[in-house]
Amino acid sequence: GHELGHFVAALLMGVRVEEFGFGYPPRALVLFEHRGVKYTLNWLPFGGFVRMAGEEQGFNDPGSLAAKPPWKRFVVFAAGPTMNALLAVLLYIGIFSAGIPEASGPILIDQVAPGSPAAEVGLQSGDILTRIGDTPVRSFADVQHATAAHIGEPVEVTVSRGEEEFTTTLVPRRPEETPPDQGAMGITISIEEVEEIVYRRVGPLQTISLGFQRALSLVVAMVEGLTQLVLSVFTPSVPAPEGGVAGPVGIARLAGEVARGGWLPFLDLTGFLSLNFALINFLPLPALDGGHIVGTPHFISPE
Repeated sequence: GHELGHFVAALLMGVRVEEFGFGYPPRALVLFEHRGVKYTLNWLPFGGFVRMAGEEQGFNDPGSLAAKPPWKRFVVFAAGPTMNALLAVLLYIGIFSAGIPEASGPILIDQVAPGSPAAEVGLQSGDILTRIGDTPVRSFADVQHATAAHIGEPVEVTVSRGEEEFTTTLVPRRPEETPPDQGAMGITISIEEVEEIVYRRVGPLQTISLGFQRALSLVVAMVEGLTQLVLSVFTPSVPAPEGGVAGPVGIARLAGEVARGGWLPFLDLTGFLSLNFALINFLPLPALDGGHIVGTPHFISPE
């Protein structure tokens, strides 16, 4: 996708493309030639490349990259990482089209806020929440929906504590009555043991929105991690991000392990790596697209 982005952008900007290669040289064979572009198969089976006029010679050729205005060169260089980012978004939209994954299992009450509706009726940390009204609860979504259905009105809540089970009645608070750091009942919950992952289907618009949200949240996390990594190099008081940095072998091993968990986790990892590749390529460093982009306005064609 990365090289395809460069390729398409170059054609749209009027840059003469000399070769579109599958894999890296040395060249194995020319698959075919179309409109002056050689489509080649190369011996190193990793990624691909686009060779444009003006990258190595012929800088003054009207069809060369060097002869194009700065904004056109910017489009060509930015198209690669942009395609990586768009691919990630499409992957996440595809993942969410299968539904929103929700863990299912016993709902454990972790904390009970003092003075909250839950505290007033004697709910305790360590209780297992089993039912709200007529609704059995086995996921966070179950608790959220059942609670929302009884805001401001009395509702029976059933919990198990050790070998015993009991039911009490409380009134979930309205938003205006609820402290900002608490929920309607005043409890925090977790799943004691995940027994099943279920997928809740959502509409197409929400699927698209969730895909963009997932990609954006990962970009923010990556930028924060990269910033922390850079600061840790120059500022001893700043710790390096946990987990370190994985090379190609580590990434390949991780991908193999994730693939055994099913196609959805593998697509999620693929989207993550594609976003990471896009972000890295936008960095203003030599040999990266970002380095070319930063240098684009100051480019002087060799004579």
